Amino acid sequence: MPYFSPFSMQRGCKMGEYDELEKANRLYAVTLRQVDLENSQREADYLEKNADAIQSLTAQVESLESQLADAHVQRVEAEQRTVIVGRDLAAQVESLTTALREDRATGRAEEEWQPIETAPKDGTHILVWRPDEGDRKHKAHAGICYWRKNCWYTSRRYQQPTHWKPLPAPPGSLSSPPTQEKPDE
Repeated sequence: MPYFSPFSMQRGCKMGEYDELEKANRLYAVTLRQVDLENSQREADYLEKNADAIQSLTAQVESLESQLADAHVQRVEAEQRTVIVGRDLAAQVESLTTALREDRATGRAEEEWQPIETAPKDGTHILVWRPDEGDRKHKAHAGICYWRKNCWYTSRRYQQPTHWKPLPAPPGSLSSPPTQEKPDE
């Protein structure tokens, strides 16, 4: 089957010209084949020349894909551990909250000494404690105290209490410990 090039599509060709066009068509087809072969050879040379680099890049891509998959697995596992720890912490908080409610209901929480920083500063009378500091002036002291105008008022004004606890319920018909009315500040 003859190869038709743009040269053979000329209209009005004479017979002698037709032979010349056929030669040009064959030459054109051979040239195209040579160009295709040269291009194929260039591609093959490029691939051969860069085969190590291509193989190295392929290995790097595979390694990165593997690392990415491992990182994803580790992230999922970390999220699962976080959920488990969160559940454990929530259970512990719930348990401690329940225990605190029970202690308050039974009055056990009020029996323990607490840091003075947690004491009420609304004029409520409380029982306070000051440890011995080793000198004559600052001996251990327990007493009733209340907060007024940015300081604690005790029977020994020069001692700063370190711990407190609520006063016990009074005997008899009284149901709550005495409180100081909040003075004007």
